Amino acid sequence: MILCSLLPMARLELDEVFSLEPAAWRIVLWQIFVLPTIIIAAAYLGKFSESIIALMAVTACAGSLFASPVLADLLGLNRGRALQCMVLSTFIMPFSYFVFLDVILHSSF
Repeated sequence: MILCSLLPMARLELDEVFSLEPAAWRIVLWQIFVLPTIIIAAAYLGKFSESIIALMAVTACAGSLFASPVLADLLGLNRGRALQCMVLSTFIMPFSYFVFLDVILHSSF
């Protein structure tokens, strides 16, 4: 799976791989912080148990690890942006896990 996810990167120019577009930051921040916030708020309003909310947060924070560059390549979308989003979400994901799980586990629902 890792090799398949890196195939679109082999077809990119070197400057495309290392240049970071501002749109990639917006996509990743939306995916890693905003969407989990919405899901956790909906779970809180639905009065789910704390363990279910924690599992939902972990799932929502998972990000686009390996599938997004391959899917972008298959759909003919911007492979460079998909690869940037994958790399950024991989690096930011531990921080979002810490934030959301810390809030969930140290709050009284």
